[in-house]
Amino acid sequence: MRLALRMFKAELRKRGGWPWPGPSRTGPADVLVNNAGGSRSLGAPDDDAVWAEGLWLNFEAPRQVAERLVPPMLDHGWGQVVSVTGAIVAKRLNAAGAVKAALESWSKMAAGTYAAQGVTVNCVSPGRLNSVQILEWLHPTEEARQAYTAQNIPAGRFGEAQDAAAVITFLASDRAGYVIGTTIPVDGSALHFAF
Repeated sequence: MRLALRMFKAELRKRGGWPWPGPSRTGPADVLVNNAGGSRSLGAPDDDAVWAEGLWLNFEAPRQVAERLVPPMLDHGWGQVVSVTGAIVAKRLNAAGAVKAALESWSKMAAGTYAAQGVTVNCVSPGRLNSVQILEWLHPTEEARQAYTAQNIPAGRFGEAQDAAAVITFLASDRAGYVIGTTIPVDGSALHFAF
């Protein structure tokens, strides 16, 4: 992912802005799901390079994608933006958590700006889902997963990608037209046990 991030940033610098041709080439997007990001552990609290990478990956890139795709949505009076933010309440300093909170804040402001023109903006905040990041990096053993679950997840298990996908699918549908500017946790009630 870091290589892709460096390539994306380099392409932006090279072109002096957005690297993709934009909606005019493919037609306007009706739905945008911002699902980029990832944890950025800090070796030291003042590691500016890690903070900068976390800021770019978890806030700037999703915001820029949305700001390129929303104007055509506004033109035709309908669109849905859903950003996947992740669990932002962490017990340890991490360059992703604070930045994901910024994405949620921006999403609320964007929701208020665009709602009257038919575009909704919301966030989904998944907790521990069975994924490569969780299973190989954060909790690489069954014992570690069981210990974390026992202490933090009242549902008694890690979630699956389908759990978050169901909420994202709902938010991207017509049926969610009055759900605007909110963050929906998909975390087995773990958020209530963050501290």
